[in-house]
Amino acid sequence: MRPRTRIRDCRDVVGLLTEYLEGGLAPGAVTTLERHLAGCSGCGEYLVSLKKTRDAIRRLASHQVPDDCRRTLRALLDAARRGGGRGKRAAAAKKPARRRRVTR
Repeated sequence: MRPRTRIRDCRDVVGLLTEYLEGGLAPGAVTTLERHLAGCSGCGEYLVSLKKTRDAIRRLASHQVPDDCRRTLRALLDAARRGGGRGKRAAAAKKPARRRRVTR
């Protein structure tokens, strides 16, 4: 949990919604965020969209996601958690797989 979280505008709210959904915000930040959500239809709609996306992903069976896609997503999510996503791992995840020539 963050000790202090400032919520000044919609940009701050959007940046905190995932942590909010995961229960990682301090109680004071939750109160402030929920007050903002109650009065801001744009952020409220974004939260609904985020919940629907999260729920849809959870319903996907792991065997439905190809291994290369799963590795790419994992690398991007790990990089985003570390706060940047511009590291070697994220850059490697963005590169498409090389096609091999078929010789006869």
